Amino acid sequence: MTAELPELRNFILPGGSKRHIRNVERRTRERRRARTIGLSFGALAIGIYIYTIKRVRQEIFLDDFVYT
Repeated sequence: MTAELPELRNFILPGGSKRHIRNVERRTRERRRARTIGLSFGALAIGIYIYTIKRVRQEIFLDDFVYT
């Protein structure tokens, strides 16, 4: 039984390690894509926030004028 173990290990492990490498590569791509999407949404939110603040300040500035 113990003599069969090295042969079995040589048969099973190479396929398992190839599968593991494929999974690692796939997860790496998924994390990169998720990071890119997250940063894009974050940049969009910050852009909308800055735009809104600038518009509100402009409205307050225009409200200070007295029309005659």
